[in-house]
Amino acid sequence: MSTVRDFKRMVQTEWPVSDEMEEEQRAFWQKLNSLGARNIAKFPPEDVPDIDATVELPAAEWEDLKQEFVAINSSLGRTPAILGFQKQ
Repeated sequence: MSTVRDFKRMVQTEWPVSDEMEEEQRAFWQKLNSLGARNIAKFPPEDVPDIDATVELPAAEWEDLKQEFVAINSSLGRTPAILGFQKQ
């Protein structure tokens, strides 16, 4: 099973975080950050180096995020490399 960190790494290759991101991109990053926060009660941030790596994404949720990512890219007139990406 893959983690929120795995998904964020993939997104980062297409959308480096910057001041020039579109609002849809910012909202998606915020969504990913919220997903990463799921385990804060179990793993306080001061106890783990990467909280995102502690949150596993079920296959269905991974696919939903992937489809949302593709849809945002399409709405921005972009063809993401993620189209060929398969969940590990």
